[in-house]
Amino acid sequence: MGLVRLMNLTFKTCIFFLAFLSILYSQSQNIKFEQITVNQGLSQSCINCIFQDSYGYMWFGSQLGLKKFDGYKFTFYRYNPENEYSLSDDDVRSITEDKSGNLWIGTRYGGLNRYDRETEKFSRYQIDTSNHPRKTPIHVLSTLFDKTGKLWIGTENKGLYRLDLESHTVNNYVYHSDDNSGPISNYICLLHEDREGYIWIGTHAGISRFNRKTEKFTHYKKYSAEQDGLSNRYIYSLAEDKFGNIFVGTQNGLNKYDRERKKYIPYFYESEFENAGSRNIIRCMTYAKFSNRLWMATGEGLGIYNPETEVYVNFYENEDKYDNLENKTTTSIYEDRSGVIWIGVFSGEIFKYDPDKIKFTHYKRNPADPHACFERGKHGVFN
Repeated sequence: MGLVRLMNLTFKTCIFFLAFLSILYSQSQNIKFEQITVNQGLSQSCINCIFQDSYGYMWFGSQLGLKKFDGYKFTFYRYNPENEYSLSDDDVRSITEDKSGNLWIGTRYGGLNRYDRETEKFSRYQIDTSNHPRKTPIHVLSTLFDKTGKLWIGTENKGLYRLDLESHTVNNYVYHSDDNSGPISNYICLLHEDREGYIWIGTHAGISRFNRKTEKFTHYKKYSAEQDGLSNRYIYSLAEDKFGNIFVGTQNGLNKYDRERKKYIPYFYESEFENAGSRNIIRCMTYAKFSNRLWMATGEGLGIYNPETEVYVNFYENEDKYDNLENKTTTSIYEDRSGVIWIGVFSGEIFKYDPDKIKFTHYKRNPADPHACFERGKHGVFN
């Protein structure tokens, strides 16, 4: 197991880190991978997003459709051109749920879908505005239901939408270079509502924060002379800890938003790897409420960061390539309501980490059986 040190660690934190690492290393001898496989047709189904609904089901959006896991088996949903009630597109980018328990599925090329649990049918929801014809689906990258029940939709090139499903009203916010009435970019890849009710919008041009009272946006751009600058304009992940701190994962480092000073504090990692261009990439991130840890996928693999102690531990490459999570490209991380961490990777595999059992469960493809959903495989030690 390797380790990295944050640039601003104090001597006291370093001492704590060594003790913490010793405990973690001793536990790691018991961490195992349990492998389960899917059929050959999903061999390249990159896991884009993970979500747990109010019924406890786990949902996984991939580049080749939608997967539902009931704890025992997976059900697959794909686009069928001959079925108008099928998923509108296989490239699923976001999953969210409204207060009535309806699932809303955002797809990159087929717009928005609403899932009916009883019929297992999908209704294709087209946004009708004066700017975009009803028959033209928007390219959805992110969705969010806020505390008031409004649905926010981040698109690839049409900006930000806010839908009131009760009044059937639509607001479209687009980029304007001369004012703050729109987001910093029309490419909206991430959405997050913080505890104060602000909507945070991640783009490939920085971050915008929307104030619903004033209907105005505040923009945070790449670091320059401004005090509020980010370490990089490409935003890949957003998370909020129990203290209300906003963490931003970028193409070059982790950033923490200081609410009092209204600026971002950048964090970078020292590394044993020579590829400085990729080691600080934070591809995806989630805040685990049960352990008060940030789980992050970086250019060096999976890492866990403690915001209080500023201790970061990176799990390095294992000799057992078949069972090893760290040689996988992690694309999504999610904590369910019981504290279990779910990890999706580029190749379509799914890992599950249960802190109570101190092990990873690995869901992997099974090319030998085209009719099987998932089956259990061998174990391997995670060192």
